Amino acid sequence: MTSNSKKSTPLDIHAILAKRKQIAIIWSVEDVLQVRPGLDESQAWKLLKRVKQQHDCNDGITWSTLSVEGLEA
Repeated sequence: MTSNSKKSTPLDIHAILAKRKQIAIIWSVEDVLQVRPGLDESQAWKLLKRVKQQHDCNDGITWSTLSVEGLEA
């Protein structure tokens, strides 16, 4: 069996962060599509990346952020 054919073990990001005494809130394309059903997956991913880039630690990322954020680059 070559290294390319081995099954990969799922990454437990929360366990990794817990060992470092850190947390992370994870948003997905599926979350975006719940509040922006008119977008396709590619557009939803673009929006998530944009929201991350413009993230304000005082306001966070919310359902409202996802619903009103534009897609322009």
